[in-house]
Parts: sequence; C-alpha cells; structure tokens
Amino acid sequence: MDPRLVQLSRILKSSLETEGAARATVSARPAQLADQLFLEASASDDVTSAEAAFGYLELRLKYFGDLISSDAAGAIRARFGERVAAW
Repeated sequence: MDPRLVQLSRILKSSLETEGAARATVSARPAQLADQLFLEASASDDVTSAEAAFGYLELRLKYFGDLISSDAAGAIRARFGERVAAW
C-alpha cells in the first residue's frame, strides 16, 4: 500500500485504501488534517519557531502531493496558521 495512504489513515483515523478515498476525506476534513499536522509539528524537536512550523507543513503537503487538492491545501494552511498564531 502507498505509504502516504497509511500515514493519512493514521492521521485522520480513517481507513483510506485508495487515492480517491484519501482525496475525498482530506477535502471533507481539512481542518482535522491541519490540526493533526500542527500537533506533529509542535511535538517535533526540530520545530522551534513559527517559520519552522510552516516549513514542516509545506514539506508534509509536498509529500502528500496529489492526495490533497489545492482547495484543501489552502484550507489546511489557513487552519494551521491559526494554530501557529495561538501557539
């Protein structure tokens, strides 16, 4: 199985067995993905600033690639930014 699907399944607590299922779930729940990615970033010893957190997010979005639509990516960035601002 595609490791990206395994990771998204873990992050979103859903069984995502196909790319289509992953795209649909991410598009329906971008805030949940953003929240979970923020928690990952904030737990990382390598993320010590807002800039580093945004860098972390961009690396994760790039890794997931076409499983995240541009609309979902925009919503994820916005929610992640809210979380970082409150951090």
